[in-house]
Amino acid sequence: MASYLPTTVLDFHNHIFPEKIAQNVIDSVKREEGFSPYGKGTVSGLREEMSLSGVKTCVVLAVAVSPSLVETTNRWVVSQRRDDLIPVGSIHPLFQDYKSEVRRLKEAGVKGIKFHSIFQNIHPDDERAFPLYEEIIQQDIF
Repeated sequence: MASYLPTTVLDFHNHIFPEKIAQNVIDSVKREEGFSPYGKGTVSGLREEMSLSGVKTCVVLAVAVSPSLVETTNRWVVSQRRDDLIPVGSIHPLFQDYKSEVRRLKEAGVKGIKFHSIFQNIHPDDERAFPLYEEIIQQDIF
């Protein structure tokens, strides 16, 4: 009988945070959103889970919760790139220098940008975000 299971498993949705803030983020989500995120929220915790579950590669996401955190968040998540971790950037929809940041992420090899309307406090259909969406389309990023 032929096996239809993939030989490589990719986990596409993993939020990671710097070790020094990960527990605070998880505690905040529990308190403010009323659910418990799975895992530790750290790179080391994700790698433990990958090893236990047979996942070979993970797409890793960070969220810039305010415009002032966009560049710092992206520098950190891009620095996590390894053969087994594929970073996705984050731009807060109200970040003023979004064109430069989209280009910088693309030049760094980032293929996508994460939005999180709950934590960024803006609805996806807010017209103020439309110019950012257009730039992402023009730069051929998901």
